[in-house]
Amino acid sequence: SKEKSSSFGRSVVDYVTQEELKMALKTVTPQGRAVNDWVLPMVDASCEQQTEEGELQRLLNLKSFMLLDAEKEEEFDKLTQEAREVFGVPTSLISLIDLGRQFFVSKTGADASETTRAASFCGYTIMKKDGILVVPDAKLDDRFKDGELVNEGPKTRFYAGAALVSPEGERLGAFCLNGTEPRSEGLSQQEREQLQKYAEKTMDLMVQRRKRLRDKLSADNVTNELRQHAAVATSLGDFMYQQGDLVTAMRLYQESVQTIMFVEEQGQGAKPPAERQEAMVQLVTLFSTAAASAVAVVPSDYHGTSYIPEKTKKDLMDRVKALYEPLDDTSERNNTVVDGIDGLFYLRPKIKGTSELRLLPGLVFSPVFQIDVRKVLQQHNEDKRRIEELDFTVPIEECSKATLFNMGQIQYHWQNQETAMQFFHLAASVSHKLSPLFFDPIDISCINNMAQIHLQFGQPDDALKMLKETLDRGNRTLAAMYRLTETEHGDENHEIPLQYEEKDCLRTRRLRKKMALTILNIAHVQFNKCDYDDSLKSLGNAVPLLDKKMTGKKLAAIWYNSSLIFHRQNKLPESIEYLDKFIQQASGLIGPDHLQIGDGWHEKALVLFEMGRMEEAMTSIDKAILIRNLHLGEISSCSAESLELKGKLFMEQQNYKEALVCLNKSLEIERCQQNPKQGMTLELAQTLMDLGRAYNALGNATEALSSYEQALEWAQHFFGPDHAICARISGIITGIHQ
Repeated sequence: SKEKSSSFGRSVVDYVTQEELKMALKTVTPQGRAVNDWVLPMVDASCEQQTEEGELQRLLNLKSFMLLDAEKEEEFDKLTQEAREVFGVPTSLISLIDLGRQFFVSKTGADASETTRAASFCGYTIMKKDGILVVPDAKLDDRFKDGELVNEGPKTRFYAGAALVSPEGERLGAFCLNGTEPRSEGLSQQEREQLQKYAEKTMDLMVQRRKRLRDKLSADNVTNELRQHAAVATSLGDFMYQQGDLVTAMRLYQESVQTIMFVEEQGQGAKPPAERQEAMVQLVTLFSTAAASAVAVVPSDYHGTSYIPEKTKKDLMDRVKALYEPLDDTSERNNTVVDGIDGLFYLRPKIKGTSELRLLPGLVFSPVFQIDVRKVLQQHNEDKRRIEELDFTVPIEECSKATLFNMGQIQYHWQNQETAMQFFHLAASVSHKLSPLFFDPIDISCINNMAQIHLQFGQPDDALKMLKETLDRGNRTLAAMYRLTETEHGDENHEIPLQYEEKDCLRTRRLRKKMALTILNIAHVQFNKCDYDDSLKSLGNAVPLLDKKMTGKKLAAIWYNSSLIFHRQNKLPESIEYLDKFIQQASGLIGPDHLQIGDGWHEKALVLFEMGRMEEAMTSIDKAILIRNLHLGEISSCSAESLELKGKLFMEQQNYKEALVCLNKSLEIERCQQNPKQGMTLELAQTLMDLGRAYNALGNATEALSSYEQALEWAQHFFGPDHAICARISGIITGIHQ
């Protein structure tokens, strides 16, 4: 379901983790042009032997240069323009050999920006033992004579290329020359050496470019003034995010990143004016003051965070919006944060083929990261808390990666999972630290969110591997931190004084909490894989790391998730017990009319139905319908799901008239929401079966037959005419006729 970077072949940029890329090397190209799209089409004795591990390392190194699909850059074009004149050829190119394609960084004398890897000359060049390939006449060379680049398009006859060798020793592509006429003499030794120098100059430019990009993102070379402005812009973005204005928040995050990326060559005009900087600092101060002042007057029915009185909030938000020109294209964007309790196991919509847009499940690592701007606001004397005590807060020096993470959160709320994944991946790559003693909260948050998106894409094994590696790294970091304390303060019996144990508890609190959230995600993957015992065990392991007082949203999530596991294990009384815990605790946290409470009531009604407690189930389903209609309207897939269950309850009570009302309304909604290209689904067919049973019980044979015949038509199409289900439905129809 992922949108690929190129139609010419697979790209390393399409794979987020090393494990994904490793698996990609074992599969064939979608175009089917080669057994493996990265393997040379023809064996060449003058080339090095290709291995999966060697190609993996080469592609990872290539990815680190961030050049694939880059826009045209003048410094590379100068080299190819010069080389074309020096060697007297019509075309000079700088190519990068991707997983299944060839991308041209510079293409003097050519139109195409990329080709398939299988058709490329440079694919052989990077594997040549001496790093240089010269083809005097491609028509006479068995490797290329039947190729598309020789017989179509550029109709290449002469080729010469020198491999681009990175400082890490990987061959990433080639600096090459192409001609439409044969060149029987090939290249002289002097020309070969000259071509090699062009390849070396190209690699020097690539290395310098990579360093510039890394320096900009790490903010190591950003002045204090710019770094502080970036932090203030991100802080304002956080405030707007929390108040639900995601569009303005994204614009502020973009300004923050652009400020970090500022370099002196862009001139002073690229720097934000002093007046703008001062105005934004003032707005952050006002937001902070308003939030602090409002703590004592939070309404009893308010269940959100960072409460600010409505009039004050509107005034401040209007002033922030005034920093930018109005936008005209935001109407179709969801400008709402997915609120509620994060980390609930995601149950897919019951109507699989629906065209209805539903909010994505909340990510376990759902908060945006905040920047510690107390010094900028001159509040550091008032607030003595250490940064380790502030969850999801990082110092100004880490502003860039925090902002990238926050941009990923917004893209996720906008239903753009692919784009969110890219932002999380970029933030994680900036976050990565080599020190085993350093725990980076942004890194672990990115990996967790990427793993959740992998699970949504139906890739539980990839998600589980990422999460277990993250948990293992967290455990090693935690052990190293404790060892360090013991080394510095322990006595001869390895006992640590109480004051240092307390400091350790504070120092490791954020790490332990984020490890607990990682375990919650692991439990979700295990639930998805039907490993219910392991999932329940993981939830139990997360509890002591989360909250000793057994309160808070994450504990509510554990109650709900445990109830789902007990339901799947047919432990129905235990499922009801934990659902009651969830509904009671969650109602106090997010309000009794929240949509998630409605989901809890629906699940409880379903379990009670299976237990035969029909009256209690009816009470629960009525509450679920009321809440779901309140939030989603009466024509939604969730309403259809609850109405169908209510219809089943009426049928068990032999109240067939009321059952027909519910089932027909459910069927109407399902057909309204159904994707016309997909046709009837299992859920719709099941509703038709229930309708047939209700009509038959009331003696309406005509309607009963109509419902059963529609269900039979679907079953024959889906299962085949000889399936047992078809035989069962046919038997029911025969019985009605008799």
